Amino acid sequence: MTEVAILSVKPLTPAAVFQTQNGVEDVVSKLEREVRAMELDPTTEKGRKHIKSVAYQVSRSKTALEEMGKLVTEEAMELVKRVDSE
Repeated sequence: MTEVAILSVKPLTPAAVFQTQNGVEDVVSKLEREVRAMELDPTTEKGRKHIKSVAYQVSRSKTALEEMGKLVTEEAMELVKRVDSE
């Protein structure tokens, strides 16, 4: 299984996210709290670069969650195909 690190949230596996109730919502909530707790300063060049970096990490985290969801769906469909063939 694929493990993905989302910002400083511990590495996640698809099973940890999608096989628990509200798993995705929990990950998104932790991510949001973490980002909102950061001190972001758009008045300096360094601050703007940091904001861009955080935005990129958030975007990659969203992509990683979507990819994990697709992986879980593919695995479930494969299981259904095996059951149907029997």
